[in-house]
Amino acid sequence: MLHIHRSFHLPPARYWWLPALVMITLGTILVLAQSPLPAALTFLAVLLALSLIFRYAPPPLHPSAHWGIYLLTTLLFCLALPYLIETSLRLSDTNRHQPPDGLVNGTLYTWGHVIINNFHGFREREFITPKPSDTYRLMVLGDSMSWGVGVPVNDRYSNLLENILNEAASSRHFEVLNFAAQAANTTQELSTLQKYMAVARPDQIIIGFNFDDMDSPDNVVDPESRRLSAWYERIIDPYLTKLRLYYLSGQTNQALKQAATLTGYIPDQTVELQRQLAAQQTNLSSFKHSLQEIKAISDSYHLPPPILIILERGLYTDRPTNYAHPEPALRSIIDQQILAEKAAQSVGFTTQHHREAIAAQLNDQILSVNAVDHHPSIALHQLYATKLRDTVLANMSYIR
Repeated sequence: MLHIHRSFHLPPARYWWLPALVMITLGTILVLAQSPLPAALTFLAVLLALSLIFRYAPPPLHPSAHWGIYLLTTLLFCLALPYLIETSLRLSDTNRHQPPDGLVNGTLYTWGHVIINNFHGFREREFITPKPSDTYRLMVLGDSMSWGVGVPVNDRYSNLLENILNEAASSRHFEVLNFAAQAANTTQELSTLQKYMAVARPDQIIIGFNFDDMDSPDNVVDPESRRLSAWYERIIDPYLTKLRLYYLSGQTNQALKQAATLTGYIPDQTVELQRQLAAQQTNLSSFKHSLQEIKAISDSYHLPPPILIILERGLYTDRPTNYAHPEPALRSIIDQQILAEKAAQSVGFTTQHHREAIAAQLNDQILSVNAVDHHPSIALHQLYATKLRDTVLANMSYIR
């Protein structure tokens, strides 16, 4: 039998309404957010300890004489429990063991790799203008997939392509310049081309395509989720951040979204898919218009057809993605990529994809850059570059 020291007295019930509210709130957050097991076990351990104390602690003899101690005890409990949960969440976070990402001590990183931008603000070396006469220059436009999240500069497909082309070249020097920007869509890539075409003066233009590059910022399919996130970031997150409850803030945000989904405020996946299908035609029209503008700029400089390269990636960060037998989620992405290819071909682009090559060469490998980020692995960048070499060389023989 459990024995509690007789000098310890449990605060009366009227002092426990605030701790009970804190317990109910944190328990609800952990359940809705489907929190990691250590956090859940910590919460259950606290709940068990309280149950044992309630069961075996003697009742207070003179509660009014010790109201200050009782009040202090319950307040300390309310303060300690969130930080106990925060500690368990922090210790169970796999991201803690990943290299630095983002701004750390004044230096920008992408998963351990220092980011250095050139004069124009791109993750690329400085380049000579005007272009030397013996240089064949390629200009790469794209989003974070081409920018190279999580990989060293020299392992991006653009840098690998340059090395492969120069290894086989005899008299001509190839230069591949990367003008990609994180989160850019095709319309924004067109703007980059319009701004820097006369500066770079490329001999070929390459567009790296991610499956969501067709999406238009004016065609939002999840406005409810975005409004909820904006409200949370404005009202709740600043306070939890000031208290250094970073992990608990993330769990609270997930719990709110889950609650909103269960109550119907945020539509389920079926409704969101219907919205995506309804917006697809508008997005496709805008995407195709941007490609036409890119092709027109390319033609005005008498260049070969621009190249649209499909940048496939994995669905998972902890296991391979089966491109040989695509599951429904992957099939949906592939359908979007095929749609993009057909649109690009219809306006005069050369296109390439890697689905069959991935199925043949990388089907048993994890395709993500690390355990927490879905961006392409170095192996995928190598695959992109190898096939792109053949496409570029074939394109060079084009005579207008």
